[in-house]
Amino acid sequence: MKKFAALLVLALGVSLSSPVLAEDDQTSGNYWLRECKKDPKQLAQSSGSFQYGWCFGVVYGLSIHPLICVPTQVPVVQEMDVVLKYLDAHPETRQKSFRLLALEALREAFPCADAAKSK
Repeated sequence: MKKFAALLVLALGVSLSSPVLAEDDQTSGNYWLRECKKDPKQLAQSSGSFQYGWCFGVVYGLSIHPLICVPTQVPVVQEMDVVLKYLDAHPETRQKSFRLLALEALREAFPCADAAKSK
């Protein structure tokens, strides 16, 4: 009986746990690459618009980082394109934080003159 109870507890524990995949990590580049690529027009009527807005907000917030010098005429949507292109070009890093990857993408695309001189 004890073996049966132990087996039942083990089976219940296994059935209730779900494996965590890298793509399910909602902080990773893998997750946000998928979410940020969705068409905002199609998302307007769904809960997915929150994810797109979050992506937009992260990129916008990073664009004012002191190491990034985005020209004033560049819209945030274009900055998002830069970040998504970077994520597509660097699949080996997408398990890392989306925020860190977006920062690196924007720094690479829009370096400040002072930061470029110090390298």
